[in-house]
Amino acid sequence: MCKISRATFLQISLPIDTCPSLQSDVNLTLESSMGNSYSWEKTENGYSFSGCRDGWKKFERIDGITVCMQAFNSPKLERATAQTWCNRKNATIIGMASVEESQWAHGYLISNNTWYAYWVDGTLTCKLDTCDYSTLMYTDGFTSGSAALNTTTNFYVNPAGPNNKLMYLAVTTLHENKPKTMYNPGGKNPADGVVCGYQLKN
Repeated sequence: MCKISRATFLQISLPIDTCPSLQSDVNLTLESSMGNSYSWEKTENGYSFSGCRDGWKKFERIDGITVCMQAFNSPKLERATAQTWCNRKNATIIGMASVEESQWAHGYLISNNTWYAYWVDGTLTCKLDTCDYSTLMYTDGFTSGSAALNTTTNFYVNPAGPNNKLMYLAVTTLHENKPKTMYNPGGKNPADGVVCGYQLKN
């Protein structure tokens, strides 16, 4: 019986007149044909590769899907153009599948001193202060469920009027409703940016 191990080989370009003094000084970065960079990080036993582009956050979801996310500032971004904005990043507007994801996006929102919201994927029908979760719909192709929309802990329902109304989802600053991070704007007012993402496939 023979044992076959999988190995990854990297070609490293170094300056002609200098050599790194330590292995940890070597910057292992792969640049794709699309211009995206992917970095390997030194660990105790070698190197690790998250799989996401540099600057993108990886989330492993409970349904087995892994996604990479990044929040982008874009002042006065209309909901109707948010998807096009993400397309320019080779991504799509992404939904929040968990409280952890929405809290991460909210932290990014706060750290950039924006006061309003980032668009995220998702729509649902609301009436007064109640939303019908059976109408919850995502378009990104890999988000499902309403775990991030728990009204007790994470979702503030923006009153929608006496009739059923289609509402969008956003991660927002809710100073009077902390620690909640999600709410449902009507889509008419612009936001400060958008959360984009893509599915990381094996």
